[in-house]
Amino acid sequence: MQDTAVQWEIPEGLSETGQRAAEIIRDFCAEHNLTDAGQQVFHNPKEWRSSDYGHESELIVLHEGGDHARACSLDYAYEQAVGRATTYDLYEALSRRLSASGIYMEACHKWHSAVYVEKNFNN
Repeated sequence: MQDTAVQWEIPEGLSETGQRAAEIIRDFCAEHNLTDAGQQVFHNPKEWRSSDYGHESELIVLHEGGDHARACSLDYAYEQAVGRATTYDLYEALSRRLSASGIYMEACHKWHSAVYVEKNFNN
C-alpha cells in the first residue's frame, strides 16, 4: 500500500482551479480522518487515460476503495452509511465547501469524479 502522503500528492500541471480543488478536498478529508485512500487520489485530466470521462475537467479524483469515497461519491456515501443516521452529510459538506470556491465535483463512474468550475460563479 502507498504511503498516505503519496496517496494525496497533487499532480503538477493543474490549472489554478484544479490545484485549489485538490487542496480543498485533501484538507476536508484530513479534517474528517478520511485519509486512507489506498491509491493516488488526484490526477491531471490532461494525462488521464483510465476513462473516457473527465478529460475537459480541472481535476480527476479517484475514490474507489478509499475511506474518502463517501465524501466524494453519492454511491459510496449511501453504501458506507449502513448503521449511520445521516447518509450524505460528508458528501454534502464537501460539496458546499467546493461550491464556496466556485467549484463542483461530478461523478464520472462510481470509482472516480471530475471537478469543474461553476459557470455562473462570481468571486
